[in-house]
Amino acid sequence: MRRALLLLILAAGLAGGSVVRLVTLEERKASVWAVDLVETLSGEQERYLRFNALNWVPMREAFVAEGLARSFRVLTLSPDSTRGWDVMLMTEYINDEAFARREDVFQEVRARPGYELKRVDGLGPRDLARVVESYELRDGTVPSVPNAR
Repeated sequence: MRRALLLLILAAGLAGGSVVRLVTLEERKASVWAVDLVETLSGEQERYLRFNALNWVPMREAFVAEGLARSFRVLTLSPDSTRGWDVMLMTEYINDEAFARREDVFQEVRARPGYELKRVDGLGPRDLARVVESYELRDGTVPSVPNAR
């Protein structure tokens, strides 16, 4: 299972997005990945992904602009998956210090003029999905993930 998650993260890193600059091995080893496994509620995956496009992605873009994060990815499985989760949210923070500051920066961004949570059809994240598991990956370590085949 650990290998499957590592391969999934590696594939996500290779898929999509353009490379701005090469990252050194030391920088990559310092990275902290935050990974959330999410189960969307029945019939709500499409709306949940739209919600993320309007909220989660811009927040991660702010983290990159602030120098806290290096990259982020959203991976999806079929919503009728038997794994117990169908969306994986991944954010690569540049190091432990950046990871520790993420909540402060999140609150700073939310306090900026003009920021507001954008709902989809009047629904927020708790109306659309639930986080099943959350992980922090450091130094290439991969936790045991339930049903990661």
